[in-house]
Amino acid sequence: MNIKDALKKEFSLTSINEVQEKKGIHVFEVARGSQSYYLKHFENVCDANEIKCYKILEKTELPLIKYYDSSTTTILLENMTKDIDFRLGCADDYTNSSMISSVADWFRKLHNITRHNEEWFEFLEEDEVRFSIQEIAKCQAEYGDSECFNLLIENIDDLNNYLRKCKKIAIHDDFYYKNFFVNKNNYEVILFDFNFMKRGLISQELSLIRRNLRSASLDSELRFVEEYGEYNQMEYEIYSFWRHMSCLHEASTYDQYPKWASESKQKLSDGRLRNKLNEILISLKYQLG
Repeated sequence: MNIKDALKKEFSLTSINEVQEKKGIHVFEVARGSQSYYLKHFENVCDANEIKCYKILEKTELPLIKYYDSSTTTILLENMTKDIDFRLGCADDYTNSSMISSVADWFRKLHNITRHNEEWFEFLEEDEVRFSIQEIAKCQAEYGDSECFNLLIENIDDLNNYLRKCKKIAIHDDFYYKNFFVNKNNYEVILFDFNFMKRGLISQELSLIRRNLRSASLDSELRFVEEYGEYNQMEYEIYSFWRHMSCLHEASTYDQYPKWASESKQKLSDGRLRNKLNEILISLKYQLG
């Protein structure tokens, strides 16, 4: 019996039509009786943590797509495309101030929930954010023995010790306009696709959101920062610097230099990374007394 026939039988479906398949994750538009749904099926159990995330977050006040049924590897979800009050996000939403406020509100709620209920998400993989001597050496071989790398090596213990003390919480980690629905009337936002959810730094989440919004407008990024509210600025600055270093290291393993690392390479070349590291170290030493 193929996947479609097996799922149709398991969930008593009257119709099933596959709309997407990527890396063993299948999305179907289905019907059960007269109602339309989306069915998400994971070939590998290790990819099915999204189901656990829905079940946990459904108990909270966080706005979500409703889920109706599930098995170990499959979840039946509300078909939001049939709701006349909602539409899928679009690129123009990145410059809509009302939408940005709603995004900030959604993520602030998510982070508050996961910060105060860490035990709920112990099953999620934890991302490591740590500077590595080996990776810095690889960058030195690729880009030259710059002052930035030498300064980083000299202060690597202080930076890693600070990161080690930063709290890891469950984060969505996949902010993109195709991953949310927007209420046409009041711009309420509902994020979905929790299959990238993990335990990481809040700065990791904020960095991704801010970069995506900044790609549309600097005002959009600033609006989000204002609406989201307080966060650990030192953690954010160190994470942002670490991300550039991570991009440089990852890019050095490619035969042809990838475009996504060009910004980091340019900032290394013109001294902006070195200057940012100097600023971080001054602030860090001030905090440490």
